[in-house]
Amino acid sequence: MRKKCEHGRLKFNCKECNSSAFCEHNRLKSRCKECDGSQICEHEKRREYCKDCGGSGICEHGRRKSRCIKCGGSGICEHNKEKSRCKICGGSQICEHGRLKRTCKECGGSGICEHETRKSRCKICDGSELCEHGKQKDTCKECGSSAFCEHTRRKNTCKECGTYKRLFLKGSFTTEQVKEMGKIKVCQFPNCLVQSNGKSLYSDHCHDGQKCNPNNYRGEICYGHNMLLGWLDIFPEEASTNAIEYMKRRPFKEGKL
Repeated sequence: MRKKCEHGRLKFNCKECNSSAFCEHNRLKSRCKECDGSQICEHEKRREYCKDCGGSGICEHGRRKSRCIKCGGSGICEHNKEKSRCKICGGSQICEHGRLKRTCKECGGSGICEHETRKSRCKICDGSELCEHGKQKDTCKECGSSAFCEHTRRKNTCKECGTYKRLFLKGSFTTEQVKEMGKIKVCQFPNCLVQSNGKSLYSDHCHDGQKCNPNNYRGEICYGHNMLLGWLDIFPEEASTNAIEYMKRRPFKEGKL
């Protein structure tokens, strides 16, 4: 194990101990894109971690070896998270507020701009994660983001082809039932006021302590009502008449509250 310097860093990576190795952008010269560092490849990534270059630091699963759970990477803790970012392990990148130091406003994290927003996502600062449409690149439909499937939904939440479909099929739903759920475009909670928000809906199947299954499914609801039902799980006595009637509903099979 490499020894750390008096400042708690590896010597080659310490500005105080090895200032000549750092450029005007406060990065190691060899790893700085602006300075055309020797470790930066043609794809503007560190050569050892570039998938296109077949970097030595990439495993067979397409991830960094040290961060790959399947490979048992050295950077993964017993909770299957990066050691440095694990709250339970007290990771070095976690601040006293339970957030990543870099993105914590209270700590004045380096990733926070003068507008109290993440630099990479700040429209005023022209953040690197934003596209020409003013949205995050990885979630912009106009840019053809890979996060969206052929049904123009987020891959992980699409009930026709994504993770949700596999979850429901595993929970004994039929393919036809999953398709019907996917066709619903508006919140099914009584008197919902945000029907035209255009966001993905949540499938309500976990608000009576049961697992994902047809007996427990009530319908598709918006984010607000999903949060509301979570509150009513804790304080059921606060439920209104509409909420009580909704919570008794089972579209696929009659059941008890």
